[in-house]
Amino acid sequence: MQPRSILIVLILVVCSSFSAFAQRQISLKVTDAGGAPLPFASVVVKRTVDSSLVKGQMSDADGKVQFESINPGKYFIEVSQMGFTTTRTEAFQLQEKALDLKTLVLPAAPKSLKGVEVTAQKPFIERAEGKTVLNVEGSVAAAGNTVLDLLRRAPGVTVDKDDNLILKGKQGVTVMIDGSSLISLMKRSPNC
Repeated sequence: MQPRSILIVLILVVCSSFSAFAQRQISLKVTDAGGAPLPFASVVVKRTVDSSLVKGQMSDADGKVQFESINPGKYFIEVSQMGFTTTRTEAFQLQEKALDLKTLVLPAAPKSLKGVEVTAQKPFIERAEGKTVLNVEGSVAAAGNTVLDLLRRAPGVTVDKDDNLILKGKQGVTVMIDGSSLISLMKRSPNC
């Protein structure tokens, strides 16, 4: 064979392989239910056999996406975007030619929440920096009880017959209510 004919055969082989390589592509456009393009949607190609990820990318500003150099096989495409229901195509067979899946419409995600109300309640007993805090506000235990009745229920607190407080066997305990000493409060209001 002549060097010139070898060169021509080599060029034909390279060109045919590039055309087959370039044709193994999948194109798709992602839109909402109204037909408006959805930019920056997450689009992934998965194998139908095991749902393993083959390739993924984001749709462009026009909602278009194009995957290239995918081996022939059976696949499906899954598209997701916040505010929309994740949608997938039917399974398709990719061969040695380009495949245009046209348009995939993402329906809006259902909005079942009308409102969310977050409520928090302090725990009845808290421990912090050398003190034990009883949060009795709104507690069932606080209804109809005096401060001493509540202290009798506190962990490690004992109230003797003379209403002296003993905390873990130690006397001389200071009880604070909203930052004020219980003794000073009792002097102001004897009904504590």
